[in-house]
Amino acid sequence: MKQFKTTSIKRVIQTTLGKNRSEKYLIGIDKSDMVVLISPRMSDRENANNIYQGTLSKLIKGEMEKSINYIVFGLEIDRDNTLLFNLAKNLVFSLNKQMEDNSDNLIKHRYSEDSEMNKNIIKLKIEELEKTIEKENIKLDKLERELIESKPEFLSVNKFFITHQIKKRFLKPQIKELKSSDEMNRESMMDLQNELKKIQKILVLEEYLKILGLVMEICIFPNRFQTYV
Repeated sequence: MKQFKTTSIKRVIQTTLGKNRSEKYLIGIDKSDMVVLISPRMSDRENANNIYQGTLSKLIKGEMEKSINYIVFGLEIDRDNTLLFNLAKNLVFSLNKQMEDNSDNLIKHRYSEDSEMNKNIIKLKIEELEKTIEKENIKLDKLERELIESKPEFLSVNKFFITHQIKKRFLKPQIKELKSSDEMNRESMMDLQNELKKIQKILVLEEYLKILGLVMEICIFPNRFQTYV
């Protein structure tokens, strides 16, 4: 990797992903780690090596976003740091393996330009089902209350018995239908929520891969990013 300090990794990531999407990957390292890992008395290489150790600590905790932050921060300090670069390369390999493990979902989502649109459509469907469930539950509560209130008291059984039976015959099918609809709607919503989780997982993995791949490309071929300087 040829040293090319004038190409800012952060700037390339921000320009490529946009400010909102890239922001969480450009926060840098934790303030507590800044004191421990970085020292003006050490060389850039030594500081970057310390950041590498901090990155490993974040990975052990399963904090991928922070790990990417640390890699970006460390390579901004020492663009030729092989520890951080090889770690990024190993993470790409590991993330690709996770993508392969989700191969069933890849066929449906990964190669579609509408992945983000699919996610939003599913969210809208879930919101619509939630409104339908709420509306039907209000109606169901009303019918059940009406049925209970129509039940005659002990002293007036004969007087209101026929009225109660008529209401019972009329309301029972409606109550049954609403309960059945509620059950189907909840099952449909659960299926959509599971599908949404799968899409979101794939989108996150793709974003991790895109950033790490970009970081590696900047380190190997800095001249490609002259326009970002």
